[in-house]
Amino acid sequence: ISPGTFSIKSLQTLKQMTQREATALQKCAPLCGYLAKEDSYIILIGYYKKPSFFDLLRKGNKESINLSKAGLSFPNILTLMDIGLLYRQEIESSNLKPEQPFSLSFQGKTLSLTAKSNDLVLSYYKLTQTGDELKKLITVPINKQYKGQLEQAFNEEFDCNWG
Repeated sequence: ISPGTFSIKSLQTLKQMTQREATALQKCAPLCGYLAKEDSYIILIGYYKKPSFFDLLRKGNKESINLSKAGLSFPNILTLMDIGLLYRQEIESSNLKPEQPFSLSFQGKTLSLTAKSNDLVLSYYKLTQTGDELKKLITVPINKQYKGQLEQAFNEEFDCNWG
């Protein structure tokens, strides 16, 4: 971290942050994966398969991760949204194709998710620019419960490889 790394807005947010808000950011950090193509940190929260005509008779194919099991409660998420560190809405990826791996870096470990079929869409929370800057202050490995939930949730529809 060098001079000029942080914007004035990030420094003001950090200066005005309460203990509760700082704790929420600390709980968020081990769940954040770095998405290089967007130069931003995200928290994967699940995926779904876009329904086709043949899927109309089957139950929905949606998989979600319970972030509170990994220590990040919904009130923590709302706190991070309120102070402008997390965007207010879940974001969805484009349709993933089997030949397109989706890669996230978690403090030196890279997770590569490769769809086993077409029309899979990831959902995630994304940190704002201020959130990205402040996340860089907290260098922690991926939360073990979250890693286990990722592997379990994504295993059916994705090849999950850690490198």
